[in-house]
Amino acid sequence: MKSTSVILPPAAKLTAREIAAIAEMPAARPSMLSSRFIAFVMPTTQKTVIQMSMIS
Repeated sequence: MKSTSVILPPAAKLTAREIAAIAEMPAARPSMLSSRFIAFVMPTTQKTVIQMSMIS
């Protein structure tokens, strides 16, 4: 049995060049909407944690 680092369906037949091209693709970046959501939520979460630690 042949082992590869890329898991493909049995019907997919890729060349070594195609597999190398897939491996070289950079990871996707979060969308602008996701980044804004995180920027909005993080300060709120930090304030809640700080308040809870002051109560305890």
